[in-house]
Amino acid sequence: MDFFLRQLWVDPRLKHNYNGTLSVSNMMINKLWVPDTYFENSKQSTFHKVTSINKMISISPDGSVHYNARSVITATK
Repeated sequence: MDFFLRQLWVDPRLKHNYNGTLSVSNMMINKLWVPDTYFENSKQSTFHKVTSINKMISISPDGSVHYNARSVITATK
């Protein structure tokens, strides 16, 4: 199964006064806390790495974090 995983959470430590949404580069994604999401019936799962890591994070002024990643999962029957 090939799909986009989209998650939203609020991290008050990331509140900012910039007048707009901040986009986080792939180099910084590993420095941010991200929920440990798992798929219960998964045999194997991977994130796409076509020309670069296929993940995106944006942060709103109130600390809302929008996370998008393209994933592939092989599930049990």
